[in-house]
Amino acid sequence: MKRLRSLRILPLAALVGLGACGDSSPTGPDLSFDPTPVQDLMRAHVATFQASYGANAFLAAALQDLEPLGVTFEPMDPAPVVSPQVVFPPELMGATFVYDPAEEAWVVDDTATGAPPEGIRVTWYAMDGARFPITSQVLGHIDLTDQDADGLSRLGVKVVATVSGAPVTLTEYTVGSVKTGDVEWTERFEAVGWVDDGTRRLDFDIRGEGSGNEDTGDTTFSYDMLVEGPEGSYELELDRVVDGATETTDETWLVTVQESTGTTELLLGFSGSTNAPDIAGTLRHAGQIVARIAAASGGTLEYTTADGERYSGTERQQLESLIATMVSTAGYYLLNAVPLLYL
Repeated sequence: MKRLRSLRILPLAALVGLGACGDSSPTGPDLSFDPTPVQDLMRAHVATFQASYGANAFLAAALQDLEPLGVTFEPMDPAPVVSPQVVFPPELMGATFVYDPAEEAWVVDDTATGAPPEGIRVTWYAMDGARFPITSQVLGHIDLTDQDADGLSRLGVKVVATVSGAPVTLTEYTVGSVKTGDVEWTERFEAVGWVDDGTRRLDFDIRGEGSGNEDTGDTTFSYDMLVEGPEGSYELELDRVVDGATETTDETWLVTVQESTGTTELLLGFSGSTNAPDIAGTLRHAGQIVARIAAASGGTLEYTTADGERYSGTERQQLESLIATMVSTAGYYLLNAVPLLYL
């Protein structure tokens, strides 16, 4: 299984020191709003996704072990011939897979019923470390179906846990991708579905597309993510252009969090050196500028009010914590909610 090339750039902003320590002086302007509800919403969303993280990580490992049996999930390459890349051999349709510790391999359980007729069922076990299933600890099952459509190689995933002997669906989504070319390439991917931890249900829609040239190093990428729940929503819009000849980057992040106290927007721009870009941006709440953000290449981030007063002490630490959470939450959703994109 191949990693999508355009995803290598994520998440840049999480790597450039947004949470770096700054001035600890106790003097400076007060924040114009309380960032706690904003962070609480993002942390609650992450906690909901964590309910199915173990199953998703388990699935990513199991799919690699199922490849020798002919079960594959790879980005579709429509040129020169369209060939679906979610592959379940006809003889395996409707099969339920269990792990055989003696063989250290997945095998079909001929006595099991209930697997989807248009796909397969994988028994979900607790794991011994990161590699071997513990067959005495069945956690539930994962149904996989072929959902190829609209030019995308698309896999349907449904994770069902066994709770007190009863089935409980934790998440259901489709994840798909398509790629073209080798030296000059394009890619498109999506993940759409929902996750539920028993406390809240979150609907998510993640889409991206990229193009580039392996010889020149030029890359363009756009990425949109929306996560919505009963208490509010989290949205990321990202655009990036890399000039391979000059090794420079032009990138924009817009993170929008909506919750009961209002809408908080973080706009960040990265330009210049790919490894140490200049950074400029703003943080707004309820339409008002809370902080301007700036740093020269490789320098320390500075946070100032709309009038130019420099934040310091506790207020600066609050800003750093909020901004780091807004940025890192995007990386969490992509890495942990849909790890199949990273195979």
